[in-house]
Amino acid sequence: MKYLKVCLVLLSLMLLVASVHAADVAGTGSGIFENSIGPSGKVVSGEGTNLFKWGKSVIPAKFGGKPSSLLFQGIAFSGDCDGSPFAIGNLFFHNGLIWGGTEATGVDLKISLDFALPSIGVKTLTYDLALDNNFFLNGDTVASMGTTPASVSFLANGKNYTVELLKFDDLFACEGQNDCVTVYASATCEPVPEPGSLLVLGNGLLGLAWTVRRRFVRS
Repeated sequence: MKYLKVCLVLLSLMLLVASVHAADVAGTGSGIFENSIGPSGKVVSGEGTNLFKWGKSVIPAKFGGKPSSLLFQGIAFSGDCDGSPFAIGNLFFHNGLIWGGTEATGVDLKISLDFALPSIGVKTLTYDLALDNNFFLNGDTVASMGTTPASVSFLANGKNYTVELLKFDDLFACEGQNDCVTVYASATCEPVPEPGSLLVLGNGLLGLAWTVRRRFVRS
C-alpha cells in the first residue's frame, strides 16, 4: 500500500509539471495596412489602420452598397520553439461590387508582435497581399505573395530566436460575400554557446591540430 501511495504521488507530480509547461514565446499580435498600389483612379481608405477599404461601390451606400475591405484583428499568442504554428490573428475579407479603375491591386499587411515572453518588445513582419478584382461576378481572391515567408531574428535570454510568418490559404468570396482566415506564425530558438564553452572548444581544436602536426613530423 505504501508503495502504491508513493507511485500515485509521483504520478501526480509528473502531471502537475506537464500541466504548467510554459510557452517559449507569448505576447499580442496586431496589424495595419499600408503601401497600397493600383491604377491612378484607385479609391482607398484606412491605410495606417487595421481596416483597409478599396474601390467605389456600384451600388449606392443608401441601398447597402459597400467597397471591398480587409480587416485584421490581432489576438494574444503563445507557442513553442519547435517550429509548430501558433495563431497571431484573423484576417477578414469583404468582396464589394466596385467600379473598374477604382480598385487597389495590392497592399502590405504589417504585423506587429508585442512579445511579453521573451520580454523584448515589438517586432514587425510584413505580408505582401495581392488583391484580385474580377468584374464579372466570378468572385475575387486575396493572396499572400512570395515564396519566402517574412521572418525576424533576435537574441534574448541566451538564445537566438527566429519568428516566421506562415503563408495562408487564399481568401475567396463572390461579390457581396465574405471570407476569413486565421494567420499563423512559427518560432525556433537555439542556445548561444557560452564563452567558456567556446574556449574549451578552441583549446580542443588547437590540441588536435598539435597532435596531427607531431604525427606528421614523425612520419
